[in-house]
Amino acid sequence: MAKVTEIAPDLYRISVLYPEINLQFNHFLVRDDEPLLFHTGLRRMFNEVSEGVASIIDPTRPTRIIACKSPLIPSSRADPNTSNEMEVAGNSSSQFSSATRE
Repeated sequence: MAKVTEIAPDLYRISVLYPEINLQFNHFLVRDDEPLLFHTGLRRMFNEVSEGVASIIDPTRPTRIIACKSPLIPSSRADPNTSNEMEVAGNSSSQFSSATRE
């Protein structure tokens, strides 16, 4: 179950515990005319994050989503042929990339 906390006016933290590794993932939702969800968790957390979002806004409402993909392994063991990137749903621009490979 996600824990929802308003950390500033119209800014919410949606926390989901990943019990297999005892690690908490935090997602952030900005409630606005054009809501924004910053998602930092795993796909398997979709239902819990969705429930958290639904407790704040109508989940069928168009929302911008930023997803941060990061491996759960130390960077020294990460595949050097992949990059950790932030992607904006529906935006193919690399302006949000934290690491870009040529």
